[in-house]
This record gives sequence, structure tokens and C-alpha cells, in this order.
Amino acid sequence: LKESNKLLILLKLIDWKKCEKLLRNVHKNDINPQGGQKAYDNIKMFKVMLLQQWHSLSDEQTEEAVKRKVQAQFTFKAICSNLLKAANKLLAGKFKPIYAIRKSGKNQPDFLIA
Repeated sequence: LKESNKLLILLKLIDWKKCEKLLRNVHKNDINPQGGQKAYDNIKMFKVMLLQQWHSLSDEQTEEAVKRKVQAQFTFKAICSNLLKAANKLLAGKFKPIYAIRKSGKNQPDFLIA
């Protein structure tokens, strides 16, 4: 997103520390850890609720948007992790050359991660 994005500007203007103080102890388990399942992060949920209101999203639309965001982050992290592993193996000299016969009939080297 561009720095001129209205949402980014607005999110920078909000004092999140102050919001965190106001939202502290909203859930029973914030006060007493035996109050049930651990609650979601208050600030993250507040941000989701703000976006839901600003974009007039239903609960179902908001849930789907959050799921897509989480899946995209998970996929991005997995791709980066695999690239990092491949780079580490390359630097460690653990690539083994294999040879495959191409349609042209010539032997050409291919490389696989060991």
C-alpha cells in the first residue's frame, strides 16, 4: 500500500497504546486465567471491528476476509521458508546434479535439492 493510503494514515493517527489500556480486562480471562479459553488479542480484534464498520462488512464477510489474510500470510511464510532452506543448501554445497534426457535427446544438467 502507498503511504498516501487513507487507511494507513488513519491507523498511524490512532494511539493504539491508549486503546490497549481501554480494552484491557474486557475478557474474563484477562483478569483470571481460569476464565475460559484464551481470548484473541484485544487490539487485533478491535482493528478487525473497525475495518468491518468502515467497509460495511457482515460478520461472515469479515470472517472470510480474515481467513484469506491469514492464509496469505501462512503461504508467504511457507514460500519464504522454503526459499531460505534452498539458499542455505546451495551455500552449503548440498545441491546434487542429475541428468535428464530432454526431447532434443541431449543430456543437460538439472539440479535438485538433496
